[in-house]
Amino acid sequence: MTSSKLNVAVAQFGGPTAVINRSLVGAVFELKKKNATIFGPRFGIKGLINNDFYRLDLYSDSKLEYIGKSPGSYLGTSKFKVNEESAPAIAAKLKDLDIRYFFMIGGDSTASIAKRILDAAQKINFELVVFHIPKTIDNDLIENDHTPGFGSAARLIAKAAYGIDQENRSSGGIYGMVVMGRDSGFLAYSSALLRTSDGGPDLIYGPEINFSIDYFINDLKDVYSRKNRVFFVISEGIRTYVFENNQMVYENNKPKTELIVEKAAKKLNKEVEIEEMFGITSLSASTDVLISYINQILSEEFKKIRIRMNNLGYLARSFPEVSEIDAIEAQEIGKKAVEYAFKFGSGTVLIKRIGQLHNYSVEFEYSTLERVVNATKQVPREWIGHYGKDIGLEFLTYAGPLIGYIPGFEYLDHLLPANFDYKKVIKR
Repeated sequence: MTSSKLNVAVAQFGGPTAVINRSLVGAVFELKKKNATIFGPRFGIKGLINNDFYRLDLYSDSKLEYIGKSPGSYLGTSKFKVNEESAPAIAAKLKDLDIRYFFMIGGDSTASIAKRILDAAQKINFELVVFHIPKTIDNDLIENDHTPGFGSAARLIAKAAYGIDQENRSSGGIYGMVVMGRDSGFLAYSSALLRTSDGGPDLIYGPEINFSIDYFINDLKDVYSRKNRVFFVISEGIRTYVFENNQMVYENNKPKTELIVEKAAKKLNKEVEIEEMFGITSLSASTDVLISYINQILSEEFKKIRIRMNNLGYLARSFPEVSEIDAIEAQEIGKKAVEYAFKFGSGTVLIKRIGQLHNYSVEFEYSTLERVVNATKQVPREWIGHYGKDIGLEFLTYAGPLIGYIPGFEYLDHLLPANFDYKKVIKR
């Protein structure tokens, strides 16, 4: 199949976010300027294979603007397993449809998939540009200061944490909140962004630090002895170091770890869901196992104290609590992706911060796909408290501007002021 008109496709991958559609619309607006036929495959690779498309070039500007402001994934996200076996068929399908530019909105795994499809296209001598558009609430994409989706999710988590602590102050006891984050604790530590003497978590645990049940219980006892209540936040990806014969086990020059949820499944004799696409434990789908395990431990240790736990989970993805910073950057990164794809070819966009705190601003850079694959960004160890149960000022300064202005919290210096000029966010 060949066409005299330029054919392009824009697809969404991984978990949805509150601003993923803004990146979609940003890209589509730019592509419409090039008079391209724009295919929007429903549910990503699945739609591509089954010829199930939206014709996005036929959408009016007003309809696109409405879609952009809507949370969640308009096209539906892809969970199709793309490996060395399936990538050639996908490349062949793109060739058959004569799609010359393929834009893929997603996180680190999407960047890896993009590289596989590009490699497969090159092997069949098909001139294809595959371009990755960053998004992930986990904020774990390397080379980027941060990623679209994180700011809005962090904003919701910060508000939820403040509100839950108000609830716990009113009724007392021990309250725990579990948030998303497999390998990076950016979301868990965001629970401290609105913390004041009037509210916020007492203890926070991310996947960057070894999680010891014994130390955890001691931390709870310490706080409870002073406040007669405790509110803690944990990432779904908390893990513990593996020891054999009293020696720490290493893999690839790094300490080997075991996810607490996998340990919990063994203790409770429960099964955890496996992500078919990656062959790893689905943490979001297995959080109930983690909560049951921690609840059981705490109930045994604190027999006369009320124990409650809450899984914020998927709520953080597409809740209509959008950070204005996040919205602006998400749409702009879609536009930049198109600009860079036509200028440089296959690759991705990087977000770089050039202004701090109340002078916050960013610029964008082109990058090859190789720079962002096969690695995960974590919260720097020096930002995390010495005992691994809290977060420091460096993180607040980093993440505060990303959640935007929050009415009622003007006195927190790490947040943007009410009169912040959002027109200066993007360096032109």
